[in-house]
Order: sequence, then C-alpha cells, then structure tokens
Amino acid sequence: MRNSILAKTAIYLAGKRLYKSFEGAVANPRLTQRKLLLDILNKNAKTEFGKLHNFSDIRSEMDFQNKIPIQDYENLEPLVNKIINGKENILTRDKHLMFNVTSGTSGVPKYIPITHESQKLTVKLMTQWLYRVSKNHPALLNRGILGITGSAIEGHTLSGIPCGCASGMIYKNLPWALARSYVIPYIVSEIEDYELKYYLIMRMALASDISFIITPNPSTLIRLAEIGIKHQDIIVRSIREGKLLDTQLNFNPNEKDLEIIKKIQSQIKPDPKRASFLDQILKNYDRLIPLRCWPELKLIGCWLGGSAGFQAEFLDKFYGKNVVKRDPGLLASEGSISMPYEDNCSSGILAIQNNFYEFIPEEKINGKNPSVLLSHELEIGKRYFVLLTTTSGLFRYNISDIVEVTGYYKNTPEVAFVSKGQDMTNITGEKMHVNQFILAINKIKSQYHLDVQQFRAVSNLQKNRYDVFLKINSEPTDIFLSDVLIPKLDELLSIFNIEYGQKRRSGRLEKPCLHIMDDKWEDEILKDSVKSGQRDTQYKWKQLSASPHHLDTRHIKKSIGL
Repeated sequence: MRNSILAKTAIYLAGKRLYKSFEGAVANPRLTQRKLLLDILNKNAKTEFGKLHNFSDIRSEMDFQNKIPIQDYENLEPLVNKIINGKENILTRDKHLMFNVTSGTSGVPKYIPITHESQKLTVKLMTQWLYRVSKNHPALLNRGILGITGSAIEGHTLSGIPCGCASGMIYKNLPWALARSYVIPYIVSEIEDYELKYYLIMRMALASDISFIITPNPSTLIRLAEIGIKHQDIIVRSIREGKLLDTQLNFNPNEKDLEIIKKIQSQIKPDPKRASFLDQILKNYDRLIPLRCWPELKLIGCWLGGSAGFQAEFLDKFYGKNVVKRDPGLLASEGSISMPYEDNCSSGILAIQNNFYEFIPEEKINGKNPSVLLSHELEIGKRYFVLLTTTSGLFRYNISDIVEVTGYYKNTPEVAFVSKGQDMTNITGEKMHVNQFILAINKIKSQYHLDVQQFRAVSNLQKNRYDVFLKINSEPTDIFLSDVLIPKLDELLSIFNIEYGQKRRSGRLEKPCLHIMDDKWEDEILKDSVKSGQRDTQYKWKQLSASPHHLDTRHIKKSIGL
C-alpha cells in the first residue's frame, strides 16, 4: 500500500504540471511548433549539419523546408558514423546519451541518436499519459505494475556511447517512488535467453497482485499468458518454495544469465499464501490464466492500432473483457509522437511539444516535389507520411510511418498509426522491409544454386508468420524445403532484421511457410493488373505485401510448413 501511495503521489505532482502545459500548447499548435523548431535550429546552428544547411539564416517553416531536403537514414548514416567514432557537434550541440538500435532496410541496423533532452521529453509525455490514465482510473496503481521492455544497453560504440533500447533506458532509470511499484526488476530485461526471460517475468508476475500492465506490444502479453499456463504447476510450486527456477525446467542459461538469476534469487522469499491462492485457481478453473490471478487488474497499456491492433483483440481471452486498454501512443524508434487520452482507442493527440512535424499526403509520397503540410493544416480522415525534426539530431526525417487524422483536440490533430510505409510490413513490431527479403532470397539462390524466378512475402497476421510464395525453375524435394530452406530463410531474416530475430526467439513470430508456385503465376497476375487498367510498362511486382494477391492461392502447387 505504501508503494501505491508513493507512485500515485509522484505521478500526480509531476503529471498535473505537464498536463496544464500541454493543454495550453495544443490550443495554439502553430505557435508551439514554430517556437520548438526555431529553438532546435538556434541551439544546433554551429554543428556540422547546422552549418551545412545554414540554420542561422532560417526564420520560418518555409525557410526550413527550402534549405533542408527531406532526409532518410541513408542521408543520415555518414554523420551518425562520425558520432559513433567519437566526434562531437555533428548533429547536435549536446552529447548523445545513447543510440536506439533498430532494423535497417539494407540488413544493417540503424543507429538512431538519443540525447538527454529527447529522452527527458519522452519521459514527460509518458508521465502525462500516466497522469491522465490514473485520473480516469483511480485504482490503477493500487497494486503492482507489470512493465516489460528491452535491454537498455546491448553494446557500446568504439567511443563508448551505449547502444540498445531507449525505453529500456527509461525503465532502468525510473524515479524511486515509481520503480518500487514495478514487480519485475529492470535486470530481468538483460537476460539473453528469451524463453528463460519470459518464464521469469511470468514467474515473478504471478507471485504478485497486479493492477496495471504496460508494454507496447500485445503479442508479448499473449506469449506471457501462454508460458504461465504451460508451466503453471512448476510456477505455483516455485512461489511456495521461494525458488526462481525448478529442476524440471529445461533452460540452459549462459554465464551472464546465471549471474542475473543469482542476483534476483537473493531477493526472492517463499510465499505459501500466494501459492495457495494460485492453487485454488487451478482447482477451480484448471488453468492459471491472468484474469483469475490478477482480479484487481484495471488496465493494460498496449498498442491498439495497425497490425498490433489485431493482436490486441486476443487479450480478452487471457486477461478478461472487463480490463480496459489504453494505447501508449505512437512510440517510434525516432521519438514519441502521440498521446492517447481515451480508452480502447488507437488515436492520440499529436505530441507537439516533443518534435516538430511535417506531413506528406499518402497519395503524393512518390511525387518529385510532394506537398508538405504542417500539423495545423491536416484534414480529418486523410492519411499522411510523417517527417520528424527532433531535439536529438533528426531533421525532416522520414520515419516511413503512415498515420490517419481521426479528429482534433482543441486545435491540434489526433492521429492513429496505420502502417509502416512503402515496401514494409509489420506483424508484431519486426518492421520487415522488402530489401531484407531480397537479401535473404539472393543468399539462398547463391548458396543452394536455386533458380528462384520470383517471390512474394506476405505477412500472415492470423498465423503470426510470413508466407513466402516462390517460383522456382526446378523441383526441390519436400524434405529439402522443410528441413533446409525454411530454417535457412528464417536464419537469414533474423540476421538481416534484428527485430525479426528477437520476435522469433521470443515466440512472437512463427517460422515462415513456403508456397511453391506454378509457371503461370507471374504472367496471370500481370495480365490481371493490365486488365484492371495499369500500364504493363509501369507494372511493378510486389515482393512484400500485407495481404496476398487474389490470384496467388490459385497457383500454389504445394505448401510446406503450414
């Protein structure tokens, strides 16, 4: 109870002030955004990037757009590499706190710069989010908090800058008053064996009474619930005896993981009372499902939009229909973009105090000089690509996210995440790019001398996997396809996309399925497209798609790995 009071007090005192500031800002978004932009440019005018683009001469949004071209990571990478190698004053005057590591389209990870200021802005937005949620749900913090994130630090650059997960860094440095309410210590996120980590999270979570769960990806919570049920008898026994691991478990932790387990084990005590409570649930319902184990659970904070929204629909099965869901907002690797304020809704108010925003209408993204709009110029019901300018050194950076404007809060747009942009798909946070599949298929072609004439990879949300349609000018055996080709494709995708590999190891993605196609497949789809009015000279084969072409299934000769 004391922890609950401390957490509530901390959120109330900080959140109320941030709430008032935000409410004032959203009433005049144009002024708020212009001031933020000019502050960022003035502060960084003497950096290498600032001098190159004459920041000191910029007086307006139009000047900004005229002097700086739209950026992507390919433009940014040479400057990031300088920072990685120890040079300062490149993108920002401030030193960089860390790099947020995410998957790159070429198979090489992207290093997104994070400064103390940009992280501070993210923390403020999340604090305000918590304040709004707790106002709507006063019992939110009455019990423990289950928070799940990645490891803050996964490595360092040659110059010593940490690389890892920005949200993990925030978790690691939570204020003392709030951290005491979290039932999983940060150190668990540093465990490298995903199965072991997920087991320990559920083992420790089931030992506590929980009123609030926060983790962006709903597939994580589905996976945890399944692990809890799979090991339910062992978990109850280990809680009674005060043990983290049981001899019946088949985990084989490495040296680092063993050290972490020892540290956590030293804090664990037997809890026969809690074990008896869980035992009674097993006797009454046969399964240790979260909705029975955490009767005080009030709210789950997880993504509700895009492909994650599909996964969120399955949470009721494990956590109960009466548990409210609140989207934590559009949390891109490059920055926090929205602040949802309503339950069971993926929309959020544009976080206009965090970043400067520009928007390109979805249908105009391929234009030579596409229209670029500011936040106050957006139309309800329209979809846009997002360009970010941040305090951490991104300027007019295309994050390849598509958002839909769902309304206005005061004078500021509300946006909902729709999907990743061109040539990208996403099932559970892996953000696959077509180039990553091309790299994998080309490697397979050369290694196994396979004449792959065409392919299409399709994200299968129902099965949590990628269906790969292959046209091969040969007849590989079923054993080769199932025992060699599928594992190799899976391995290569994990190499070229680190987030795909993480999702596979944690069980949130299943291995790919192969469909071997007949000789008429490609021609029939081209004919169908021309028949629909597309010029044959402009036709582009879609090698990565969120859904199959309506003719794909007609041309399957055989399927492997269904």
